[in-house]
Amino acid sequence: MKSFGPVSLTKIQIQVNDLKKPNPPRPPLRFRLLCLLLRKGDHIPLAGDFEKLCDEISKERGTSYAIFWYWGQVLKSGPGYIKDSLYWRFHMLLNYFTIALRNFKQHKMFTFINVLGLALGIATCMLINFWVQRELSYNRFNDKADRIFRVERDFTIEGREEIWPITSGPYGPALVNDYP
Repeated sequence: MKSFGPVSLTKIQIQVNDLKKPNPPRPPLRFRLLCLLLRKGDHIPLAGDFEKLCDEISKERGTSYAIFWYWGQVLKSGPGYIKDSLYWRFHMLLNYFTIALRNFKQHKMFTFINVLGLALGIATCMLINFWVQRELSYNRFNDKADRIFRVERDFTIEGREEIWPITSGPYGPALVNDYP
């Protein structure tokens, strides 16, 4: 007998023979559904119960019937889990709102300051957003918006340099004649 390190060939054959036993199906979808719908520790015992019952039915009535029964049980239990999960989530949300309202009633000044600060912050963000959108959309309605330029005038008033977007009438024909 040939040896492959610490594992002999007979052990490998026994492991391959163990894999050929009919096992209850273990679809990844079932585990995902149970993991999503149940609390952390609940899906493992339920999966074990389903497998144990599937083994018993497989011995009594056959593997195909056991697989059909197994999937039927998983699909039947899904709506109950969803209903239970949504029910408790809704009640927890109501509980959070109740606690928040109680805290608002007990701490009226802090609530007023926080709500006022939130309202001012949201209003400021909205105004800044509107201003930036308007600045970015300046003259974008024109088909040749990338060729539009703004002519400004630099001059000094009382020692200060100023830039104004106001020019006199002769600038237009002069720019057309001097620049392509």
